[in-house]
Amino acid sequence: MIDTEKLQQEIVAACDEDHVGLWEIVRMIERRDATLDVSQVRAIALNVLRQMLAAGQIEAGAPANDGRDFDVWGAPAVAIVEKLTKDWQPETRPSIGELAWFTTPPKTPAL
Repeated sequence: MIDTEKLQQEIVAACDEDHVGLWEIVRMIERRDATLDVSQVRAIALNVLRQMLAAGQIEAGAPANDGRDFDVWGAPAVAIVEKLTKDWQPETRPSIGELAWFTTPPKTPAL
């Protein structure tokens, strides 16, 4: 059984360092439990991403052309997960660069 809280912490830590692709999140899940089949990994990933997007822990989008900035999709969490569910074909693993990237929202400076 995957500890989704620790998985979320790992995703946030990775997103704090760099933009993280969906395929990297899949690998994080598979490293935690190599016995999961592709459909189980997909279900866990979509559920965790839905929770994290809704909580504002991460944002979905893609890296900008400059490689540093991030083009945020700006859609509600439900819409993003619906798009991923539609675009991520069951029984497949996303390849590098496919479907979506994630990052943490910009930090607001303390006053």
